[in-house]
Amino acid sequence: MKDYAAIYDSENDASSLEQKWYLKQESVRGVLAVPTDTDYFYALEGGTIDYSQPFDESPQRSGRHLNNIVKSKKTLSWGFQTFINIDEAVSPGGPTEIDQAVRTLWTSLMGREYVRVSGPDPFDGLEYSNNVAPSTSFSLFSVVDKFAQQSRGNFVQSGNFSFPGDGQAQIDWAGNGKDALTIGLAKSVIDNNAGTTVTVGVGEGRQMKPLGLVMIIKADGVTRSTDSLNGTALVVKSIAGDVITLEDTGGSPLTLADADGSGTPVYLVYYEPENPIAIDNPIVGLRGQFIIDGLPPQSCVRSLTVNMTNGHELIDYCAGEDSLGDSLFVPGDRFRADVELTLNMNTPLVAFFRDVEEFVFKDIDSALGDVLGRHFRILLPRVIFPVPPIPVPGSGSIPVTFAGGKALQTALGAADECQPSFR
Repeated sequence: MKDYAAIYDSENDASSLEQKWYLKQESVRGVLAVPTDTDYFYALEGGTIDYSQPFDESPQRSGRHLNNIVKSKKTLSWGFQTFINIDEAVSPGGPTEIDQAVRTLWTSLMGREYVRVSGPDPFDGLEYSNNVAPSTSFSLFSVVDKFAQQSRGNFVQSGNFSFPGDGQAQIDWAGNGKDALTIGLAKSVIDNNAGTTVTVGVGEGRQMKPLGLVMIIKADGVTRSTDSLNGTALVVKSIAGDVITLEDTGGSPLTLADADGSGTPVYLVYYEPENPIAIDNPIVGLRGQFIIDGLPPQSCVRSLTVNMTNGHELIDYCAGEDSLGDSLFVPGDRFRADVELTLNMNTPLVAFFRDVEEFVFKDIDSALGDVLGRHFRILLPRVIFPVPPIPVPGSGSIPVTFAGGKALQTALGAADECQPSFR
């Protein structure tokens, strides 16, 4: 169990090893959604929420020295990497086949999630399509020990899937959002019951921020106040010095009943779920299958990369807004799936190379995992590649990288250029 009192008392700096990630679909765009235990997901190291307030030097002439700045709109981008985790103990296409947080990422990227439960396709299961423009927004939480970042109004801009011949298969997710609230920890030693405020230590009001999600922790550092049980957050309505006014997530006033810090202290801290759970079963590149037009079955594929991008237009031009405004984004550009494929030069590849020279479209069907059991699949039915160079190394095999490939739909309105699915 996480001991918030011990973290509050510790003189250590924040530790990167304590980071946890949560992601929750928003019911209202740009309004923080409260994550629960199952909104946790595993991420690789290096993920970040990059939030900043840019400014320029003021051009006003007053001599050789600067007097002021000109503020620009807040900007927020984020990125992290995940493995392909599949729960092999549940039925294909079930709601818990992959983590809920990852399902939200795929829906935000592609636009539509659906479950294929019958039919001739042997890969029936949880599938994603871009025949509907993405409209999902979500709240993203990076929780460490001394602080948490709570980001709202987020959406996916790109998902880069890499399938190496040897190594970890992963997806690099990236996107934008409205803003992020940085919340810390504070302590109260007064009786806050029967009111709507918590008074914290001198200067600790700066640990909080309006609209942030918080919870009250009892003196043992572990037990949650009945005012903010697991799955129930409090919202910082306003801050006056070190007096924090709280409300419920519906915007209604509340009366605190379990926030007495006069005998033993209570702690006001960033909200996070109590018992995070997620699927920990990475499907790696040691098993898989490629079916590629013009090549023999199970040809040696050194690597495959599919970079899916939305090209959403950021609504960062609204007067009276200091960050993304209105509906946050417009699906303002084409959905694109860029493909890179690396194979060894051999007899069949000479003919494949000739096809590429003649603008022949290629069908690429890739599966990561056990093709007779649980796996992740990306179907690219119509890919065109530019002619690649063929550099010959000093020794060994001759890898040929078909970079810059474009996935196209098979017919007008088909929206089938890139079809990810889970079996």
